[in-house]
Amino acid sequence: MGSRKNEIPDWTETDDSDFLYEQAIRQMRLELSRGRTYRQACRAISTLDRSLKEVVESDFLKIVIAERHFGDGNGIDDIALMLDVPYETVASLKEEMLEEVGEELASRRVLRSLMTH
Repeated sequence: MGSRKNEIPDWTETDDSDFLYEQAIRQMRLELSRGRTYRQACRAISTLDRSLKEVVESDFLKIVIAERHFGDGNGIDDIALMLDVPYETVASLKEEMLEEVGEELASRRVLRSLMTH
């Protein structure tokens, strides 16, 4: 009989966090598909480490906004209503995401300009 040690993946802390992050996002998606609100979906990942949970919760809101608003064309008010999150929160995150994209595009332009001169 071989050693089980060779059968068990060698998880690093980062790999473990990435795995837990992905699982939490999947769980929150599942909760939404079941008609749960954002807060209810957050409760489904309550066993996560506090710092990871905060990242997942924040990222998940951005993911939903990106998919439903920018991808599907749903209004911010509809998304806020579906998630049972204040309109101001959703609108603010949308603006934050647009700023991040703008900054990324600007930095790429600068880099491209430096590379061609």
